[in-house]
Amino acid sequence: MSNKHKKFLLEQVSEKDIIDEEMGNDRFVALTKDTVYLVSWGVHTGFFFGKKVKTFPIDKITSVDIGKKILASYMEITAAGMGGGSLAGAGYMALNENRVFFPNKKLKRFQEIAKKIRNLMKESKNPSSANSNAEEIEKLHSLMKKGIITKKEFETKKKKMLG
Repeated sequence: MSNKHKKFLLEQVSEKDIIDEEMGNDRFVALTKDTVYLVSWGVHTGFFFGKKVKTFPIDKITSVDIGKKILASYMEITAAGMGGGSLAGAGYMALNENRVFFPNKKLKRFQEIAKKIRNLMKESKNPSSANSNAEEIEKLHSLMKKGIITKKEFETKKKKMLG
């Protein structure tokens, strides 16, 4: 991970709110419960010395796609009313603000992040399921405190609910 990317993001977001993060070839991606952040540095912002944080509110994201090319893979976020567009050619692909390129060896890692984003998208469209998960976790925590289930059982069930 690039410290400069994360440090720049932390000027706007509290570290405790970050659920997941990963550095791609050209951009840093961070995820909170309600927003995806793509941090660009240098030429990837469209300016030689620029730095930029592009935000994607979870409830505005319409798709998260993973693509694989010969030398690298990418994750692309599409959101209602947000630019990024479909420009032609490899040079334009790299400048697309909605894409994070990464080495093929990180494919599984970015698939995990994409899955978390999709789960958050579902929850934002169906908030009652998120509330019911929270209530269920509270019940499980109470059972653990009473000694009815073990801490390991609690953590396993909680992890399963949170995706």
